[in-house]
Amino acid sequence: MAKTAAAEFTDPLADLRAAYLARLRNRADGLTEFLVACRDRSPDEAMIAEYHRCVHSMVSSAAIFGHARLSALARNAERAFEAFAETGKMSLVRQIEDLVFEAEVVIKSARSR
Repeated sequence: MAKTAAAEFTDPLADLRAAYLARLRNRADGLTEFLVACRDRSPDEAMIAEYHRCVHSMVSSAAIFGHARLSALARNAERAFEAFAETGKMSLVRQIEDLVFEAEVVIKSARSR
């Protein structure tokens, strides 16, 4: 029986995508740690900068791997981090928390495919 073209196709980026999704899980865990720390104390500038970099890198990498929704969530979180760094308003932490939660749902969905 002859193989169809679809049966012969293998995704050359499958391993790269799987590794990316695993790193995303680690980044989401790191953002959760930030949020937990914010409940205990106000974060310092270094902490804010570290997690801002985390979401900043997710903006483009998620888009590259075809996760447009995750990229948009990360961009919104990046803006919230920037506003938080400028103002120190703890209300922005709640906004970041909502975005991280939604991003975790998107990541879980992507990993289950």
